[in-house]
Amino acid sequence: MEDDSTVKARWWLTPMVLVLLGGVPVLASLVAQPDATGEWTLIAGERFGVACGFLENTGRPCPGCGMTRSWVWTVRGQLMKGFRYHPAGALLLLGLGTSAVLGAIRLIRQDPKVARLPFKWTSILAVGWAVLYAGQAVARYLGYFPLP
Repeated sequence: MEDDSTVKARWWLTPMVLVLLGGVPVLASLVAQPDATGEWTLIAGERFGVACGFLENTGRPCPGCGMTRSWVWTVRGQLMKGFRYHPAGALLLLGLGTSAVLGAIRLIRQDPKVARLPFKWTSILAVGWAVLYAGQAVARYLGYFPLP
C-alpha cells in the first residue's frame, strides 16, 4: 500500500491525463481538413479513413457516422456545421477540450482540486451525452437526422 507522500508526489498524474485525453483529439482535429464536398476528412491532402460499411450495406448511417467531420468543423469554430454532422460528437469534443483546459489549469496552479465540477454535474453531463448519442443514432436510423 502506498503512503500519503507517494500519492502527493504524483498529484500531477490526473491533470496530465486530462490534458492528453482532451488535447490529443483537439490537435488531431486541427491537423485534419474537410474536403470540398464535406464527405471526407483529409490529412496532408490525402483522404483519411474508409467508407462506412454499415452505411454501404444498409443505406443508413451508423451511430458514429459523421463524428470525425463533426470534430473537424467544431474545432474550426463552425459549431452548427459540426452539430449537423454529429450532435454528440460536437459536444464530446467541446467537453474534451474543456477537460484539457481544466487539466492545464490544475498543472499550472499545482493544485489537482482546483476548478472541479461536482460529481453530480459530471454524471448529468455524461448521461446527457449518452442519451444524445443514442437518440441521434435512433433518429438517423429512422431517417430523421441524415448526414449533410
